[in-house]
Amino acid sequence: MKSSNFFIVNVLIILYCLLVSVTEAQTFSKLGNIEMNVADYKKGIIDLKKVLKKWNATVAEEKEGDFTNKVVNNLKIRIPNQDYDLVIEDISTIASKVGTKTIKQLEISKEIKDLEGSIASKLEIKQKYTDLINRSKLSSEIDRSKKDIENLNNEIAQLEGRIRDLQDSQYGVLYLYIEQLYEAPILQTVKGETFNDLSKNTVVGFLRKILFFTVLPILLVLAGYWIYKKYRKIKRKRRSSSKSPW
Repeated sequence: MKSSNFFIVNVLIILYCLLVSVTEAQTFSKLGNIEMNVADYKKGIIDLKKVLKKWNATVAEEKEGDFTNKVVNNLKIRIPNQDYDLVIEDISTIASKVGTKTIKQLEISKEIKDLEGSIASKLEIKQKYTDLINRSKLSSEIDRSKKDIENLNNEIAQLEGRIRDLQDSQYGVLYLYIEQLYEAPILQTVKGETFNDLSKNTVVGFLRKILFFTVLPILLVLAGYWIYKKYRKIKRKRRSSSKSPW
């Protein structure tokens, strides 16, 4: 009886181990990166929101920037793994041009193990810096070690965040960069002139410079020569009149 129970327990353990290994081997998540241009930024964002709502995807992070020559948005999007490829196709239709596009399928358990190894290594380094602070009497060395610890804490926090993303295996992650370049006439000068007006004014200014530095000096030289000749003529006339006996 005891031997039969022992046999059953061993079989159950073996089956459990096989089940865990198969589950881990089939646990995948997707990670993508897309950089794209849109013709109309506001319309592009509205269309993106419609796509995300359609597929139950959500924006985890967003960073928007409006610059002189372009408006951009960096988004981190969580997408259900089963619909990941379909969402990518829909998002790509919004773009006027897709630049970079990379999609990877990650084996979650291996990725998490690697990340945990990186965290453990960084924690060991952090401990060494902490010990150095406790031993050191040099303020410069202490300040440098504190800065290194701060950088390590930031790196560890990023790795822990990545692990949390992977553990939620129902969702993949897409890093999306959207950009709209402004047309040249949007560029303004200090006086409010458009780029095209500025180009025209530049040509006019160039012609004025040619006139000022070439034609004007010639006219001045000619005018000076004419005045000199006039002066010489008047002077000769005075001399001849002074010699006359009358």
